[in-house]
Amino acid sequence: MATNSSDVVIIGGGIVGTATAYFLGKAGITSVIVERDSVGSHASGFAYGGLSPLSGEGIPGALAEVAQEGMRLHREFASGLQEETGINTEYRVRPSLSLTFTEQEVRKAQAVLSWQQQQPGYSVRWVDPAEARKIEARVSAKTLGAVFIEGTADAEPYRLVLALTRAAENMGARVRHGNVTGLQRQGERVTGVLLETGRKGILLGPAMGRLTAELITQGKAPLSIAAFHPGRFAK
Repeated sequence: MATNSSDVVIIGGGIVGTATAYFLGKAGITSVIVERDSVGSHASGFAYGGLSPLSGEGIPGALAEVAQEGMRLHREFASGLQEETGINTEYRVRPSLSLTFTEQEVRKAQAVLSWQQQQPGYSVRWVDPAEARKIEARVSAKTLGAVFIEGTADAEPYRLVLALTRAAENMGARVRHGNVTGLQRQGERVTGVLLETGRKGILLGPAMGRLTAELITQGKAPLSIAAFHPGRFAK
């Protein structure tokens, strides 16, 4: 069995894995991404790509600050990644409508409206069904109202994953295709990732890209951190 070492091994070449490799590269740490298929070939590359940090699970609440940070990073990516790689992520600032179809959805949407209106950089208001259809003619006649937010955006997720991958590769990261079959351990410490065709050095992850990279560079990364996507990093 061949053995190939690397500072960090990232399992999965989606938005989380490629962002982790990117920010590790910024910190001067080389990594290898192990992807079973090709980068961005699953959910990260085919989702809508809507960016709205004012709503979603845990917002307002524990994930609100993370979501705002994600939005800030997307603004940086819009110009920075294209300069680094030549890939346009098609980031666009445009308003959004969050529709409601039941009285319960109306109450839930209106309950956080005041908080949303207090967030800097956004204009938020409740609109009735008639106004919603003036904004977007295709809105269903069954809608009971909507939250209209100006300041939200979207990006093309596959292009974003490709741009992060290329930028990470420019900083020394590598992409390897293969199936992970197990972990190599020394006591309670994970020291390697076993593949069908070989072995790769140190495993740290998976987790959100920048957070993971910061934890790794600070020496605080646990064996694994649950991956999630607050703020619609690649919705």
